[in-house]
Amino acid sequence: MLTIKPAKQKNYYKVFLDEEYIGCIPVSFLPAEYFVEPDTKFSDEFIQILKDFVYKNAINKLVWYLSKMEKTVYDCKLFLKKHDFPEPIISEVIKEAENKNWLSNERYATLYVEEAILTGRSPLEIKHKLLQKKIDVDTINKALKEFYTDEKKDDVLENMIDSIIKRYSDKDTEKLFEKVATALYRKGFQYNDYEELLRKKILQIF
Repeated sequence: MLTIKPAKQKNYYKVFLDEEYIGCIPVSFLPAEYFVEPDTKFSDEFIQILKDFVYKNAINKLVWYLSKMEKTVYDCKLFLKKHDFPEPIISEVIKEAENKNWLSNERYATLYVEEAILTGRSPLEIKHKLLQKKIDVDTINKALKEFYTDEKKDDVLENMIDSIIKRYSDKDTEKLFEKVATALYRKGFQYNDYEELLRKKILQIF
């Protein structure tokens, strides 16, 4: 037996087959007789038409979402849930998107690391942000190892140290070291990563 409930989207209904949630269906898909006789029984073919519509709609929405910028699997699941797609449909659509390489956590992690290096983020900060996106640790570590080399880290630190030193140029040697070291620590860099470089930079000034 089909039952319906109003959906968030105008002119759409949440459709249930007994206890199974089929998805959001436009009112135009539902035969007029249903609204007169809610107990009307529908054929298996008609039920399949409804399920096919929901699946195709989920694919179309996901393709539109992914066309804007790279997303994670987690992002896409949240997006599809927001549009009231059933969990089994979400899983199927996500799997298809991954199989067709429209969606890849590995690719997202790689692009994120490359961009984060340019904006001066530490490996620790990058890892934290990617973990929030539900990307597994092995994928994150692989991207960091490949792109966030020691040389890259030194370049990032040097640029950040130069920038912070300019901000506190009026401080004496001790205070300047403390200010820069604190700022780098808060950014997620380890003390032994920047201590030697920072001391050299300060010696060049004084």
